[in-house]
Amino acid sequence: VNNLDFDSFDETFVNAQAEGAFQRVFDEVRPQVVHVQHLMLHSMNIPHIARAGGARVVMTLNDFWLHCPRFGQLLLPSGALCPGPSLRDCHACLQDFSFSQGKPEKAVISMLTATRELTGVDLAPLVYWAQDRSRWLKRRKHAPARSARAGADGGLFEELRHRTRKVRSLIEQVDVFLSPSNTVAERVIEWGIPRPKLRVSRYGIDTRPFENVAPGARLDAKITFGFVGTIAPHKGVHVLVDALRRLPRDQCRLLIFGSDAHYSEYGRMLRELSEGCDVTFCGPVDRARIGDAFAQIDCLVMPSLWLENSPIVIQESFAAGVPVIASGQGGMAELIDDGRSG
Repeated sequence: VNNLDFDSFDETFVNAQAEGAFQRVFDEVRPQVVHVQHLMLHSMNIPHIARAGGARVVMTLNDFWLHCPRFGQLLLPSGALCPGPSLRDCHACLQDFSFSQGKPEKAVISMLTATRELTGVDLAPLVYWAQDRSRWLKRRKHAPARSARAGADGGLFEELRHRTRKVRSLIEQVDVFLSPSNTVAERVIEWGIPRPKLRVSRYGIDTRPFENVAPGARLDAKITFGFVGTIAPHKGVHVLVDALRRLPRDQCRLLIFGSDAHYSEYGRMLRELSEGCDVTFCGPVDRARIGDAFAQIDCLVMPSLWLENSPIVIQESFAAGVPVIASGQGGMAELIDDGRSG
């Protein structure tokens, strides 16, 4: 269960439907340990349910979501890095942020859910098309957004206080927090997670897809840069394309592997920005063939605007023998030996 249809900010972190689904599975399996990967759009009460049932709880901190309700990325609406959570700053950041869908999107979601239950076919990309279409129609009509917005009832300050209380309660219920990077670990300790409860544990990867990748077996004499990941504003793909525009076209190219289904407007902007450059949008890559993508590039570029945690794509690039150029911040900088591996 993942709640995508809600009418208040509170419902983005407390979800009775998700709690009920978890309780049913918990009662059937009776686990001794519950490992929580993420609770965004689920419910912060899930660790409480596990502890009440006698299980120990481990939670991996994949981003900053416990302390940053705007998708856990510590990014301001302007795209600048947020220095850290505070009631006043979070209120300003979320004031005009939409957390739910309009009527057309809700109708599409209901249709997709029914289709998946009846046929097993997942048509989720249509959700993102509906979101883009809805936003376009609203702009055409110059009408205000109809979807629920944080603080629409004037109670955002109290909702943020409520969320802070839920985070503190969750921290008490979790036995061990795992952080894949020192970047996340240092900040969450500063923000209230007790140091004795925290362990830094790097992600592992499956290296088999990269066993037959031959470094240097590229297309031609041109330097081939590559981006592998979600095509989204916070990933900074526009920064990479803009940088490529400043380089001689006859000396380098860019291959972009990934989907822009979640951010199709951004994808269209990137294609316009890429005009006149040697840029190829290669589409999503099947996980079983991820090694083929790295076999085509000389250097992976990761220009993320947010701090990132411990990007798996960097470890995959190293497994393929491909050096990495990345933003010198956060979990990206931790993984790269500057001047040697990237």
